[in-house]
Parts: sequence; structure tokens; C-alpha cells
Amino acid sequence: MISGFLLQRFKRGKFFLIIQGFLFGFSACIGMLKPVIVSKGLIFDGRSVMISLSGLFYGPIAAFISGIMTIILRIHQGGAGMKMGISVSTLSALVGTIFYFLWTKKNKTLSTLHFLLFGLLVHIGMLFCIYALPQEMRYNTFHKIWLSVIIIYPFVTILIGHILLDAKKQLFLKKELQASEERFRLLVKNSSDTVVILDKNGIERYVSPSAERLTGFPISELEGKSIQEVIHPEDLPKIFDLWQKVLADPSLVATVQFRHILKSGGW
Repeated sequence: MISGFLLQRFKRGKFFLIIQGFLFGFSACIGMLKPVIVSKGLIFDGRSVMISLSGLFYGPIAAFISGIMTIILRIHQGGAGMKMGISVSTLSALVGTIFYFLWTKKNKTLSTLHFLLFGLLVHIGMLFCIYALPQEMRYNTFHKIWLSVIIIYPFVTILIGHILLDAKKQLFLKKELQASEERFRLLVKNSSDTVVILDKNGIERYVSPSAERLTGFPISELEGKSIQEVIHPEDLPKIFDLWQKVLADPSLVATVQFRHILKSGGW
């Protein structure tokens, strides 16, 4: 959620990527402080998920920062599993970065299957990191964790991956809407035709600039007025009739001629 918030508030530059790296690294470190303890000095947590996804979505800068943060903490924690922990962080950052260039950088549409394959690859690699443990610990550790690592960790990767993807899609749609609104605004502003937007009560909420040239009224004097104030009384019945039809069917396109009051007092 915080990552999505930053996505909407900051432009995607180096500063943004650095912030994302620290955010994912901080989240991973929080998990490392409340890990699953397999034996003394041997812990397991969700850092592989967070680091790999930081790389997948935000590239090498974010992956490097989040990876380094977890490595520093793992060295501080020490224990027999320290080398494995360092290996897992390094591997997660590396795999995330590779798939950033293979998928994200090329704007590939990510699906549940992509996240599943990505999560499996990262965590199969994590199991190979068991070789960094002392030899006498390898078999028991593998026996205790392999099923959870292969099933639960990829599932969590899918879940968090979709949360990040949804935030990215929402930002894209928001930008597209803003761009569309800006194109419409420029089109209306520079059109020789007059465009008026009414609310359901017949109040003019928007009047395009060309109306001032046609009526002589400043736009500020037209906006906020009811159509009853600006349309000739004899033309109001057919306007109201059309208005009711439009309210009943908003998709209706119709043409009607009417007289509009002019600044000079005429119509």
C-alpha cells in the first residue's frame, strides 16, 4: 500500500527507486526480526519475497538497496545460517533484477502464472542456498523447510505481486484519464463551436470560450445560469421536451434550434 502511495506521489526517477528500495528493505528487515526459527542461528522469513519483488517491479537500484539492508542485518544476527541468509538475499536481488529487464522493462503484462513461475524460481534457488550451511545441518534443514518454501513462498509472491501490479495499473489509468481530460479541454477550448455542459437541473456548469464571441456575455456570467434565463421563452417547451428525453436516455443524440439571449438584449 505504501509502495502504491509513493508510486502516485513521486515521479519515477532515481530518488523514487531509492525510496522504494529502502521501503522494501525495511519491510524485509521487520520480517527478519520476527522469523521462523528452525534452530539456533538458523532463521527463515519473507525477505526473499520482498527483495525479489522490489527488483522485479523497480529494478536494480531498489533490489540492491533492499538486498544490502537485509545482508547487513543478517550479518549482525550471526549464527550458523548467516552465509545462507546472505546467499538468499543476493540471489533474490539478482533474480528480481534479471526479470525486471526480461519482463517489466519490456512492459510485459504480468499474470498470476508469471508471478508463480517467478516465485518458484526464486525459492528453488533458495533451497540450493542450503549448501551454504554447515554440512551436518543441510539435510535436516531441507527436510524441515522445502515444502513450505515451494508452496507458501510462491503463493505470497503471487499475492504481493498482484497488490503491486494493481497499484501500478491504477496509476496508469489515472494518467490516461488525466491525459484524455486535457485533450478534451484543449479541443473544446479551441473549437469554434460552443459547448455547454448542464447539470440535471438545467444549470450551465461549463460554457466554452466561443460562447463569449457568439453571445457577448463573459463566460463567468453564463456559468451558473439556468437555461430558463438564457433561452427564448417560446423555445423553452421544445427544449424541456428534449431535455426529458435525454435524461431518460443519456445516449440519445438529437438536434434542436433555439434562440439564446445576447448581451445586447436581442436573441
